[in-house]
Amino acid sequence: MSLLDPFNGGLWKMRRIKEIKIEHDKNKPFYDLNDLDYLCSYNTDYVIINSIRNLGKSYAGMMHAKRNIDRGKTVLWERYNKDEFSLSYGTWLNLFPDLVPVNDRGLKMLVDEETGGKAIMLQTSVATNLKGFDDILDNLPVWEYKDEYLPVRYLQNNRLLYEFNDAMEIRQTFKRNGNLRSMYLGNNLNWINPYSIGWELMPVNTGYAKIYYDTYTLDMDREKVSKTRSIIMESPKPTQAQIKRILESKVTSSGKDVNIEDYLNNEFYKEYDKIAKCPDLSTQLSDYEMMSQGYYFGYRIYDGRYYFCKVHHADGKTVFVSEKEYIDIDDKHFRRKELASTLEDAFNRGLCIFDSTNTLMAYYRWLINNRKRS
Repeated sequence: MSLLDPFNGGLWKMRRIKEIKIEHDKNKPFYDLNDLDYLCSYNTDYVIINSIRNLGKSYAGMMHAKRNIDRGKTVLWERYNKDEFSLSYGTWLNLFPDLVPVNDRGLKMLVDEETGGKAIMLQTSVATNLKGFDDILDNLPVWEYKDEYLPVRYLQNNRLLYEFNDAMEIRQTFKRNGNLRSMYLGNNLNWINPYSIGWELMPVNTGYAKIYYDTYTLDMDREKVSKTRSIIMESPKPTQAQIKRILESKVTSSGKDVNIEDYLNNEFYKEYDKIAKCPDLSTQLSDYEMMSQGYYFGYRIYDGRYYFCKVHHADGKTVFVSEKEYIDIDDKHFRRKELASTLEDAFNRGLCIFDSTNTLMAYYRWLINNRKRS
């Protein structure tokens, strides 16, 4: 499966995807360092974990970073804005009192004076302005950690548009010619985000991980130059012990009755690539069609779920497209941002089912292209 163009002006882009089922110890109350070590054992450039809150990812990430510092290594720890950065910095100070705070020309670091290892603490939203710190990069960082790299929602359009490119620029600034690996820890299952758009990543079903191997080959004077980028992305299925702990917290803090069954179904058993037909094909199709790159599809709503299927375009019927080149007002082909927001929410909640992989791909492409213009 590939969302990448096979050929573009002399640059070949080939993709391999491997899916892995991951089962965690049912008695384990937190996502921990051993879980991270298992993902890291695949030796990918990027390690990404997306899940609900309170699994323990951030703590596990800090322990992973501290282990590298104890070994005399340099790491980057990043949070996006000022408030998040201040909170995270305070947590590090409390958790690791053996690390010495150092402020070098406004750049905050936590240093292990015995091993020489250090954590460079970055506020991502301003880190692209960093200049003149070459002298502290003699020991190039070996890991970059982006904690809570996805917000609950993107309130700032500039962040949505530029965050991915800014993140890659920051990474290159610190990578230089070194071997920098990156770990992204996300609390929000918001799949249409700058990173999934930038890397063209498909969602991962709960309880699985996907490994993407993207190989780029450039023809230069009859000589081929190739480079492979690898990403592993997990959507952890919480263990029984984690479910018990999270539910106890949710019930205690809610102040009202919680429908446990609905909560479990919504949060822990999401499938994003389920292929099935609507059980009742007499259910009325949506009164409009959708289209991406010439592929027309619609949906039925049955038992609270959206069943998408390929359709034959009916003349005169309104069509909402994802690519601007298909807009044709005379032929009722439009773009509608509000519809994309509603259907994106349904997709993130795991409420969408597709009649084929082709329809799934068309729908995901439709969401991504509409998100790009938000």
